[in-house]
Amino acid sequence: MTDRKRVGGLTRIDPAVSAWQAGAAENPATVSAKRRKDRTRTRIYVDITPELKATLERIAGWKCEDTSVSQVTEMLLTFGARAYTRGERELRDAFYEGRQHARTPRFTWNLEIPTAWDTEIEQFSGNGNNGGKDDGKD
Repeated sequence: MTDRKRVGGLTRIDPAVSAWQAGAAENPATVSAKRRKDRTRTRIYVDITPELKATLERIAGWKCEDTSVSQVTEMLLTFGARAYTRGERELRDAFYEGRQHARTPRFTWNLEIPTAWDTEIEQFSGNGNNGGKDDGKD
């Protein structure tokens, strides 16, 4: 006897029924806290270097962090925005060093990440050490 692959739900739905389901009201009692929180979030797309991506993945994967890359990125972006609004000198200086006029009417400047920052991230993403600490432990 051959094993049949089980498929859940309806496999073929009339397009009118599908449209009706998409427009149907959602029962507020069935909405999870995570779904409510996700609805308030805004998704953005950012270009980053492969080394920075590897670093974010490494941080997210540490046993002491054990979270998603998205959450690590949000935490670090929030920290950076907070440092900027507090006027932290190293960050503010980075906005002025190495910037060049943009060739687009949408914004005035193209920013360059300081070389020292890139070097630290490349070293970190390459060997996984954080200031001599392995795997985020003292």
